[in-house]
Amino acid sequence: MGIIVCKHCQSTIATFDSERLITYYSDCRQPECLELRKEIKEKQEC
Repeated sequence: MGIIVCKHCQSTIATFDSERLITYYSDCRQPECLELRKEIKEKQEC
């Protein structure tokens, strides 16, 4: 079994069949997560 996890908020994006346990990290599209990433990016630009 494999899983795709948001690298920012750690929420599960999807699962998929695989021959071994695999974890991939990506960006989710949840509004709360997008807002948090926007705030962090703005702070880093200062």
